[in-house]
Amino acid sequence: SGEIVGLVFLQVAGGSLERGLEPLGGVEGGGIALVEHSGNTVFEVGEKIHSEEADAGNSHGQSAVALKGEESVETSAHSGRGDYVVVFSPVKSVRWAVVIHSPMEQISAPIRSMVYQMLLGGLALLVVAGYITFRWSDAYARNAALLDEAARLNAELDDQRNRYWTILDSSADGLSLADSSRTILHVNSAMGRIIGLDSAENLIGRPVSVFREMLLPLLAEPETYVSNMAKLWEAPEAVGEFEVEFKDGRVFRVHSAAARSVYGEAIGRTLVFHDVTLDREVDRLKSEFVATVSHELRTPLASLLGFSELMLRRDLPDEKKKQFLEIIHGESSRLNALINDFLDIQRIESGRVVYDLRPHVLQEI
Repeated sequence: SGEIVGLVFLQVAGGSLERGLEPLGGVEGGGIALVEHSGNTVFEVGEKIHSEEADAGNSHGQSAVALKGEESVETSAHSGRGDYVVVFSPVKSVRWAVVIHSPMEQISAPIRSMVYQMLLGGLALLVVAGYITFRWSDAYARNAALLDEAARLNAELDDQRNRYWTILDSSADGLSLADSSRTILHVNSAMGRIIGLDSAENLIGRPVSVFREMLLPLLAEPETYVSNMAKLWEAPEAVGEFEVEFKDGRVFRVHSAAARSVYGEAIGRTLVFHDVTLDREVDRLKSEFVATVSHELRTPLASLLGFSELMLRRDLPDEKKKQFLEIIHGESSRLNALINDFLDIQRIESGRVVYDLRPHVLQEI
């Protein structure tokens, strides 16, 4: 998710170099110093000659030469303590230098042998530092690979999340998601249109009470919505469904369920507004249609029953019987036409109607 969850610390090889130099001790009458890339003394054993020279500005030049990664530099120096032979040996992997000060009067075979031993020790330290640097580089490379993979996964998650929000925004149903602290995490465009907002994004990050205050003035019976949602918020695992009617005649089926994490635990609540206005209008029209058809069917049936009963129970003249039979026949034809019309409507709704397509003169029609 891009959040900072910690810090990675990598130890530079300086400490290892110090531990390697310390057992060597100082050169008799002189000293050994470890200088970092900017020329500052990091560690020094024996006489503090290099620190004194550094303070006087006499040794930075040679340190800089060695720190550029060139080969070991040997020169002479003078301080208040006397004349010295100074050897600068670079530690290329960390851009540091090992500086060895040897008193001039002590230069002899044993001293030179010791100096060379020191240099060999410096080379050994260089190998150690190189190994440490190699291991550090290897660890860095692995960490870099992990960071690259994490960045790739984050980009993939962002892409999936964007596609998910796009799908939600394209839905005709009003959708919203709030966390367990009742803070709105997402609202799609359809939900914004339902409550009359030009941009539903203004609700993201705000309490659900803000959404409720915008919705309630639009409802015909706001107390129904308040009561039902209060019960659902009190029971995090509950699933609820109810209908609300708006003052402008719109009717919505409201569905609310627990929003769950990938581990299945309830972390909030979803809210879906599905427009059933047309469904309710269709139901109303069907009810009216059934009532109308029932009335229309009952009228001819009443005539059929009434006149047939008269003919069965009364002794009527032939002329009257003929009249009643004509009425019965007419009502039967009317009833048959009504039933055929009703069946035609059923066939139209089911897509099974058969049309008789023929040319007609419009004036005659």
